[in-house]
Amino acid sequence: MLSFLSGVGRAALPLTPFIPTPVTSFDFTSALPAEFTYTGNSGNGTYRDNSGTIQRSTNNQPRFDHDENGNARGILFEETRTNKCTNTNFNPSDTSNMIVSGGTLSIAFDATLGRNVFQFENTSGSAQYVQVSGQTGNANAHSLSVYMKKTSGGTSGNCAQLSLHSLGGRTSVPASTENWERIKLENITATGSSQHMRLYVFNGYTIQFELNSLEEAAWASSPIVTDGASATRTIDNLVDTSIASRDYFNESAGAITAQVKHINALDDAEHYIFSLSKNTGFNQDSMELYMLDSRSKIRPRAYANGVAELNEDIGGYFTGAFLGYGISWGNNVTALTGSGYHKTDTLANTLSGINRFWIGNRSGNKSLNGWIKNLTFHQTERTAAQLGQTAHTASHFIIGGGQSNFDGYEDDQTESKNSGQKILNEQYQSYRTGNVVVANGSTAGSRLIDNDGTGWYNPNTQVYGDAYNYWKAVRDGFTGTCEAILFDQGESDVAESKADYKTALLTVLTQLRNDCGGTVPVIIIPIGGRSDSEQNGYQNIREAQQELASENSWIHLAPEKFDQELEASGTHLTDTGYQANAPRVIRKTIDVLGETVSGGVDGPTITNAIRSGTTVTVTLSHDSGADFMPSSGIEGFVFLDGITEIAITSAIRTNATTITLTLASSPSGTETLYYGYRSLFGINRANLVKDNSAEALPLRSTKIIL
Repeated sequence: MLSFLSGVGRAALPLTPFIPTPVTSFDFTSALPAEFTYTGNSGNGTYRDNSGTIQRSTNNQPRFDHDENGNARGILFEETRTNKCTNTNFNPSDTSNMIVSGGTLSIAFDATLGRNVFQFENTSGSAQYVQVSGQTGNANAHSLSVYMKKTSGGTSGNCAQLSLHSLGGRTSVPASTENWERIKLENITATGSSQHMRLYVFNGYTIQFELNSLEEAAWASSPIVTDGASATRTIDNLVDTSIASRDYFNESAGAITAQVKHINALDDAEHYIFSLSKNTGFNQDSMELYMLDSRSKIRPRAYANGVAELNEDIGGYFTGAFLGYGISWGNNVTALTGSGYHKTDTLANTLSGINRFWIGNRSGNKSLNGWIKNLTFHQTERTAAQLGQTAHTASHFIIGGGQSNFDGYEDDQTESKNSGQKILNEQYQSYRTGNVVVANGSTAGSRLIDNDGTGWYNPNTQVYGDAYNYWKAVRDGFTGTCEAILFDQGESDVAESKADYKTALLTVLTQLRNDCGGTVPVIIIPIGGRSDSEQNGYQNIREAQQELASENSWIHLAPEKFDQELEASGTHLTDTGYQANAPRVIRKTIDVLGETVSGGVDGPTITNAIRSGTTVTVTLSHDSGADFMPSSGIEGFVFLDGITEIAITSAIRTNATTITLTLASSPSGTETLYYGYRSLFGINRANLVKDNSAEALPLRSTKIIL
């Protein structure tokens, strides 16, 4: 007899819930509401107008920014930055203070922009450069940027390179860059104080450029205009100093939500979305939402009657989409992040004396780097789901659930980073247009089979617990289309039987699916490995997940994750592991949704196993790979004779689709071959089988009864 236990699959879409009417909403896409005063940018800032063209702002002019296609992004906030270039980089009239090594530098008029730009032509036979005036001044990290396009020359290869003086790590510019594009070279450590920005142009090419910037920072902000000398763009400052008299502001109970898009998630200081405060301090009475870097985390802070009520991380932030954030106060403080992650704490005191409302910063400093599109006030306390229904703008979303191994994408267990979350969203956004988000509805440590009300479901009482209720609040906070559910859970239920866990898991997943319209697919992220101790129950969880995927067309398995690096406790992935696993999860999800995904989404599978004497021949079927590694010393296989394990003395690659195992002795009872058994305790992950595809996907866990 030959039987298998493995799994894969595919599915569809749901409905859009009702959006509640906000109390008072402010739009920041085209004009400044009368309640607010703006100062800043020193006239050196830039923004895109409603045609998508970059324009220069005047001093104290709010920058209502747009994308390249003229779509409104909201009011732009940025920290103070200095452009160390000393040329005139916007509508120049001459080429003074520029050094040219061969080639011809001139001024040209660009009809699309409606202004002058620099033009550099190289016909010298080798790469030549134009060196922009202005020096680094120190050996710290700098970032360079320039808007440019190719106007003549070839169509293949590269036409230019951006460099900090003659340092390596140059950014190459493809010859296909025939429209204005921003070229960046970020976080380059200067080797001295007299290095300059250089733009190398290859032989036969002519380019045009403008708005060159040299900033002492790890990443490039929006272009800073220079007029023949270095220039500083001052902080964008927006404040209402009469908030106490506004009829939409209720000091004793209320809520604020904002839709925000971040420029960069790698900042190194605190950056504020908004801040209610008593005078200009924050440790008297205040209510704030800010980003705590460099972990890319959102943190609410509440001081009431001079007492700190809340000041802890509630979730991560990421770029690429407008995200909803909110805070509510009254008897409780509820804070909400863009992924739906939220926290509610009891507020022991009440706010008093609030007389200032800062947007995009706090007390005129610690600026947000990003856009605020709109902001809404409520005069009553709001739940997290109610906050989300006002704040979140996702047209489509995927929602995750489970326990700490899913939560770790947003808050990894050793460094508290959200690198995995960033990549989940980057990958999802690469397949979907519009505003899309991967939401986090997981609860760390939550049991599926719940006996005390803190987990997911109690089969005896048929009551759903706190973990489900939390997930439901996250789900109800999003009004767009839920496309899929991700679920990563099991470590807390290793004491359960396979039958009990399987039944409860199907019940929970069915409920989650119904909450999302009843037709969405569920993608289970298979239970991984564990390095600190063996857990027999891992096999029960693993097989229950596989059987559900085999028996239900709407349940699917993401690729295995047991090859990923584990943190010190041996239970969770490292931050690096979450980063590596995130693309696998989204690629599989998008494939399940019926979209075209190049490359593999499942990994190789075992299709057959035959024993002859002490030799077991295992046959593989590839997904997108054509071969696998390693060729010898392969680990991950376990052979049982009844309940007795027979040692595997050799496991080698015979050919691209065959692994040959050698047993220490011949079996005499029921023969079972496993790949990816129990918790893979003691396994060297470098010796697990992976295919040779670009995705380097691991061999799927399989149970075969020979």
